[in-house]
Amino acid sequence: SYYQELGADWSDVLDDFLRRGGKIVMCGSHTGAIEILNNSGLMSMSQGFFSFGGDPMFIEDLGHPLVEGASAPIMSLNATYTVSIFEDFTELVSLNDYSVFALKEVGSGSIIYLGYDFFDYDDNAARFISNAISYNNPSDWLSLSVLTDTVAAGTTQEVDVFIDATELIEGLYETNIVLSSNDPVSLSVIVPVSLDVTFS
Repeated sequence: SYYQELGADWSDVLDDFLRRGGKIVMCGSHTGAIEILNNSGLMSMSQGFFSFGGDPMFIEDLGHPLVEGASAPIMSLNATYTVSIFEDFTELVSLNDYSVFALKEVGSGSIIYLGYDFFDYDDNAARFISNAISYNNPSDWLSLSVLTDTVAAGTTQEVDVFIDATELIEGLYETNIVLSSNDPVSLSVIVPVSLDVTFS
């Protein structure tokens, strides 16, 4: 099929894009577009069933940033497409043992499956797509010695930054370290970090 051919043709490009921190958001579709992910080797999944709406759905991971801001009840909408995923992934929202909203991390990037084609939508669907677009996979190659701390006024705190290129392919990787505080003058400071991986 058309989508199978696209998956095979794009597999190297998509894999490289994800490993460098890219993000793919796959919205539900009756056309078989999930075959792009299957045939690229990035994700193994099969089409579940189509919901015309009104089916109760369950948030599997309430603490995950991708479901932040959603409010119960979560109901399926007309044109909700479920899938079965056959590998390691984070299930975020389910419907009758099928996935509606799921995340797979690949390298420094992520694949997000969202089972809506937006034929119909509500506040939760809008929240999910907004979260999916703004989601950043935590960088596997960068870590900090301290994630949360209390620093008294007039004092300092050292934070070690660790960079590990062991699992990375050649290329440029970029991310930001965001330091947040209750200082009304500077609530947050963004420190850009770039890593150029080369092999000799």
